[in-house]
Amino acid sequence: MKAALIHNPLGGGNRRSGARVPDMARAAGLPVWTITHPDELAAVLPAIARAAPDLLIVNGGDGTVDAVVTALRQTTTFAREPMLALLAGGTTNMIARDVGLTGRPDRALRRVLTALASGQPGEQIRRAPLILRRESGADLLGFFLGGGALPLLLRRVHRRVHHRGFISRGGEALALLQTVWRLLFGDVRRDPVLQPRRLHWTADGQAEGNSSMVLYFITTLDRLVLGLNPARPAPSMRMMVLRHPYHRLVRSVARLLRRLSFDAVGGDFIFREGQALRLNFEGELVLDGEPVPLAAGPVKVRLALGTPLVFWRI
Repeated sequence: MKAALIHNPLGGGNRRSGARVPDMARAAGLPVWTITHPDELAAVLPAIARAAPDLLIVNGGDGTVDAVVTALRQTTTFAREPMLALLAGGTTNMIARDVGLTGRPDRALRRVLTALASGQPGEQIRRAPLILRRESGADLLGFFLGGGALPLLLRRVHRRVHHRGFISRGGEALALLQTVWRLLFGDVRRDPVLQPRRLHWTADGQAEGNSSMVLYFITTLDRLVLGLNPARPAPSMRMMVLRHPYHRLVRSVARLLRRLSFDAVGGDFIFREGQALRLNFEGELVLDGEPVPLAAGPVKVRLALGTPLVFWRI
């Protein structure tokens, strides 16, 4: 297979152990493109397309992966869409944990280069991206959309955990523990992060719901932080809503952590699956940890299921 590399040196994982990745790739004869902002992809995609890689290695975090996937699907530059190999080079690497290569970026790349040189076939995994359509602005593609208290909790975690150097699995564990602690012991009546918000949704044009909620997320990934499963693997988007008020969250969280599966937890949670969703809400959204630009006031968005991408790992 012909391979090429997109490298984001600003990713948290790359600042620790990914600095050698571009040199390793060049030494193996791979073309390398370095980007530090999603807007730079438009300029380099034609050159990447001319290289016609069968495998596009992405060394960055979830935001970098979303930018690459969005650019691939919004351009006709590529005659044939390449497979993607994800190195965990970011501060948050939930997508890479699910479909990418494990371990430090430099060690993961070494396995890729060895497999390419020896002709090992590797494993192909398919995941459909979420297509987020807003009332204004271009479509965005990603794999995990969160709203309600989740954007506020993630911003707090980023400030108190990631900025202090806790990234990768250690950062994921701290982020999850801080979030669960806030939900379990926070004062819902006074805590501005946990204030209830209204959410109205329509699933597949039929099933409607209207709930006062604390947070919600929608994903197509099979594994989330620390291996938690949003539901049984299925070719659909899966939504989980934490109701307000919640009463049995301690028991629900204990069951969740014991079984590592969200679909094993009921009561305070609402679960929906489908191919398309319409959401009407107030507040913020994050797509794979990155804020989504939205108009002020009530917001309407549509979510569709994209054609699956092929991820390659060894």
